[in-house]
Amino acid sequence: MLANVEAETSLDLGRNTSLDKVQVSRAADRLLRKGLIERRTPELDRRLWLYSCTPKGRAMFNEVHTLVDQRSEAVLQRMTREDRTALERGLTALRQATESVAAGL
Repeated sequence: MLANVEAETSLDLGRNTSLDKVQVSRAADRLLRKGLIERRTPELDRRLWLYSCTPKGRAMFNEVHTLVDQRSEAVLQRMTREDRTALERGLTALRQATESVAAGL
């Protein structure tokens, strides 16, 4: 989530993922210890944390993202056109249902 933004609050990370506050905090602690993200307190709301990727974190994300893209493409190439179409239709339905549930929370 942090690789594509300048910074994100702990509240936004919870909203934009399937993680609750405790899970966000634990994941952030692990990434902080590894030097992949950094955290500071925003001026406007000192109750929150503001997280951002470190250069090391962005480099790791880019490396892993490339590998994931390559693997995904290899898998899709082994599927028939009909199966890929069905997969896309199913993923679209899943995204819409997830957004509908999230909007109701």
